[in-house]
Amino acid sequence: MKGDIEHRLWYDNIAIQDLSAHRTGAWLADRPCNMKGSKAYVFPDKAMLALLDQVAQG
Repeated sequence: MKGDIEHRLWYDNIAIQDLSAHRTGAWLADRPCNMKGSKAYVFPDKAMLALLDQVAQG
């Protein structure tokens, strides 16, 4: 995710102090991420909702 933020800062020519924390967090949660040692990709927002469903049912 660090690389994604750095790319956004450089590509969109945005100053870091102009980034909205909430908007950046939502943008990162909606992007596929892979985990170290795994070839599978996860969408953080969907993974969090699935985890919350498990906790609510358990």
